[in-house]
Amino acid sequence: MEMKEQITQEEAAARGMMEAEYDQLAELVTALQANPGDDRAFEKFYELTYPRILYTARSLVNSEQSALDVAQEVYLAFYKNLANIRQPRAIVSWLHRTATGKAKDMRERASAQNETLLQSEEQEYVFTNT
Repeated sequence: MEMKEQITQEEAAARGMMEAEYDQLAELVTALQANPGDDRAFEKFYELTYPRILYTARSLVNSEQSALDVAQEVYLAFYKNLANIRQPRAIVSWLHRTATGKAKDMRERASAQNETLLQSEEQEYVFTNT
């Protein structure tokens, strides 16, 4: 078998696996929309999506705890918006966009807290030197 042909076959197989996974996730989202309390469906959904979401979160924030917090917020947002999800097959994109937004919010909050801390330290320095 020629190398180019082998690569083409591997790409087709990978695409097929991705399509099957997207179909499975869409089925799980649809099942959760019908019955939000279905623990088994959520466990499977979580098992299939969590590693990617955590990886995305880790790449966007500066600590492991922050990445875990972002991932948790993503799944809370998922449950809050479950009824509003119109294209279950696009759930992976939705989760990643949500993770990106949550990470951005977290970085902005941390930056604001850091500025407040620096301002209070500067004021303390001024008062102690006068």
